[in-house]
Amino acid sequence: MIIEKTDRWIPSTAPVTITEMGEIHEVQYIAKENHDPFIRKISKDQYINRKTGEICDFNHSENRGENLNSLRQTFKKLRYLINNNFSGKRNELWITLTYAKKRTRSENRCQRFQTIHAAVDLFLSENLWGSQRNL
Repeated sequence: MIIEKTDRWIPSTAPVTITEMGEIHEVQYIAKENHDPFIRKISKDQYINRKTGEICDFNHSENRGENLNSLRQTFKKLRYLINNNFSGKRNELWITLTYAKKRTRSENRCQRFQTIHAAVDLFLSENLWGSQRNL
């Protein structure tokens, strides 16, 4: 385990979040909190700017790829899952599977996953693990 000392100082009144992910401990704090938001939501499509009184429209994204904050949150959750379940030991294996063509139907995904799982299990048992099967 690596412990790093930083020169940063966290005020005792700052809200702190500690996330434990296996051997990784992440400490987050907010230096400044916004207790009085600048906008107030009127409807799903409009909000009012409380400083100017102007009524504005929300910018809706057509897909998740256009919303960078949503993607950032998704990647953070994925990073937490990976860090929590893997520590980098020699007996751990991480595989990412992607389709060559975009798939829109989800009918046979479970069956496809089971087929891929069996193929990977067979390959690893023949090439890496010998007779040992851990998948």
